Parts: sequence; C-alpha cells; structure tokens
Amino acid sequence: MRASDLPGALYRALGKDGNPTLSTFSKILKALDLKMIITPAH
Repeated sequence: MRASDLPGALYRALGKDGNPTLSTFSKILKALDLKMIITPAH
C-alpha cells in the first residue's frame, strides 16, 4: 500500500461495510511509516 492509496483504504476499512482487521491496520501504519508497540498494562 502506498501513502497515496491511504484515503481510499481508510474509507473502505472503517466504513459501514468495512473490515478493519489487524492486517489492514498494519498496512496503514506501514504506509505512514509508523509502527505499533504493545506494552503490558500496569
């Protein structure tokens, strides 16, 4: 996914009939050059 594809991808993933999976979210983060870090809750 390229950053230029991001608006359409976000609309499809988060829309009424979307499927916001972890895979989709990961691709969006990669297109934005971001990463997700999960830490334990204290």
